[in-house]
Amino acid sequence: MGWPHQVVSEQEIEEKGREMDVQRRGHARGVRRVAEEGLREELRALTARLEVMEAGRRRDLEPGDDSEGEALTATDGSEEEASELRLLRSVMLASSKPNPKMPNYDGSLSADVLLDWVSELDKYFENEEISEDKRVRFAATKLKGHATLWWDSVQADRKRMNELPVRKWPRMVAKLKGRFLPKDYQVELYR
Repeated sequence: MGWPHQVVSEQEIEEKGREMDVQRRGHARGVRRVAEEGLREELRALTARLEVMEAGRRRDLEPGDDSEGEALTATDGSEEEASELRLLRSVMLASSKPNPKMPNYDGSLSADVLLDWVSELDKYFENEEISEDKRVRFAATKLKGHATLWWDSVQADRKRMNELPVRKWPRMVAKLKGRFLPKDYQVELYR
């Protein structure tokens, strides 16, 4: 006596697979929604706490006293509370800053792609007042593919030759242009 066989078509298998995919995506969206709501609630609680602490600080300040150091410890004089207030402020500032999606650069030999990428980063650095020492490190995170391999080799070569790594944004831009701009780009520019 053999086992009863059930014939299942490829279409039924594909439908079942699609149903399972929909269930997985729905579960992932639900988890993400719960996590986002938890973060929003935590942010609301921190905001309320910061407002209470700042209201107490303003109430305790003497008229004409604008010393930030004293103002931070004015709520009850504890250094721990002042540290907590600074932390809350930095969280609030970080959450209120826009976090634009900056483009990546993959080493394309198109002059327009490279120059647009450099221009976008220049605008971002100026707008966000990014310090010079952080610009190169940030830009390096936006290099992908061939460009990141090339940049890593440039920095490694400098290290191997006992030279300092490139740390200035204009120097990085010059190196990028030297490598990725077509050699006849300047000629095309003046035609």
